[in-house]
Amino acid sequence: MEKREFLAFTVCSLAVCALATTLDENSENTVSRNVLSELANLKISNQLLEKRTTALEKEWKMSEIRINDLEKSNKANLEIINELINLNYNSEKRVDNLSKLAKEQGKKIAFAEQSQRYLMNEMKMYDENYKNMLSVAERKLSGFENRLNAAGMLHPDNKSVGKMNSNTINGTIISSVQMMDSDKLPSTYKRSLNTESMPTVNKRITPPGSQQRIAFSAHLSHDLSGLGTSQTIPFDIITLNEGQAFDSILHTFICPLSGIYVFQSAILSGNHDWMQTEIVKDGHGLVNVVAHGSNVEHGYDQGFNSVITACNKGERVWVRKQAFFGGTNLTGNRYTSFSGYLLWSTE
Repeated sequence: MEKREFLAFTVCSLAVCALATTLDENSENTVSRNVLSELANLKISNQLLEKRTTALEKEWKMSEIRINDLEKSNKANLEIINELINLNYNSEKRVDNLSKLAKEQGKKIAFAEQSQRYLMNEMKMYDENYKNMLSVAERKLSGFENRLNAAGMLHPDNKSVGKMNSNTINGTIISSVQMMDSDKLPSTYKRSLNTESMPTVNKRITPPGSQQRIAFSAHLSHDLSGLGTSQTIPFDIITLNEGQAFDSILHTFICPLSGIYVFQSAILSGNHDWMQTEIVKDGHGLVNVVAHGSNVEHGYDQGFNSVITACNKGERVWVRKQAFFGGTNLTGNRYTSFSGYLLWSTE
């Protein structure tokens, strides 16, 4: 009985050991399979990672190419911007040059218009002078004819009919003057009966004491700023213009009679500024006028100068800003003025 139980125990033990051995082998196989499976999965994952890395490297390279293209495009855009800036700068310079040219052309046009008005005034004045001289000559001739006719000294063929031409007038006047006032005439009146004697006859015709009275006075009514080089001071208020020799458009004295004249000018500088002007005759400076304001609270200064000069008929005298010195502001309100008058005639 005991042997059977021992054998049974033994058999059971052996069965149990065999079973345990089988289980261990199965577990090892399972673990091995699991490890192999994990390795396979890791290999697959590694392959996927390599593919992803390769794709990312390609994308990185594409990004670098794109970045390079963008940098090149940015450089090109910067170059275009610089060109546009230079073009804009050149355009501004061109506009400035055109503006300066337009201003110069405007000044030339204004000067041409002033010259045209001056010439028109001169032509009108000469025309009026000619008409006046002709009228005086005709009246004198009529008086001489009446006196000669009354004395029975005028031949019927020499009587004037209406208006006579200038040669006939000159010859008749000279002949009549020689006959009726020969004891008072100098030899220059008795040379001949041609038109060369006309200037002397004109002086003889002009009655004594009829010398023109010429004087003017003008001032600036308002302040000026931004005066340009050699710009004429526009004296706009004329308080005296005896002889009508001061042109209110040109702001210039136009000499109507050759003689010795006095011209004077006063200026007031702007506050804390200085100004230099000059009295000029036909563009040539005669005297300078300087007013130099100080830096105190009321920094104005008054300048004055005058000149005595010979002035021929047709010459022009005006006041302008000095070309190289002085500021650009001038005070008006009757502080800045220009005046002149005839001392004596040299005609």
